[in-house]
Amino acid sequence: MRHALDTYVRYSYNQSGLEAEGDLVQGRAPRRPARLTNGGNGASAVSTIMSTFYQVGKVCELSGLTPRALHYYDEIGLLVPTERLAGGHRLYTAQDLERIEQIKDLKRLLGLSLSEIKRILDADEAQRQHLADAKRAADPARRRRAVESALEITEAQLGSVRDMMQQLGRLQRHLARQVRELRRLWHQAGVGERTETVGGGV
Repeated sequence: MRHALDTYVRYSYNQSGLEAEGDLVQGRAPRRPARLTNGGNGASAVSTIMSTFYQVGKVCELSGLTPRALHYYDEIGLLVPTERLAGGHRLYTAQDLERIEQIKDLKRLLGLSLSEIKRILDADEAQRQHLADAKRAADPARRRRAVESALEITEAQLGSVRDMMQQLGRLQRHLARQVRELRRLWHQAGVGERTETVGGGV
């Protein structure tokens, strides 16, 4: 289904660079060189790429966030938009929307602060980058260093998760004690109420 141009802009790369398929509501799309790939005969060929960019209004509609929240996430580096127009208008991709869902899940399920969420997501991204570097590396020593870096990041994340689990365990035990105490008080209050009722009837 084709969305209105005020909710997203679809761009295509061709030989002349980045061009919008339709007129932008506010300004033209930023132009940048097309990505080139080398053919087997040494000639350069232009790869055509299609990607969808969502404007702030559509992102808010899909994610439930407010424009103010998106601006703040951008300001602290938690969610930096993939593209910006000349006027400063932010454009987001499907990957940005996926990151928003990760942010919401970590905040809702674990109650983490935005700074903690940023640290976790940045670590995930760094780990993926190191693994990609290891996959591309032809030198065994470089490959080993890249994997080692990914391992260090993952071990640090595991340590953080274990710390959080310990904190949650302490909180769980504390709440369990409170529940037992409140149930005892509730039971005592019920017994006292029945005793007063019986005594009053006599």
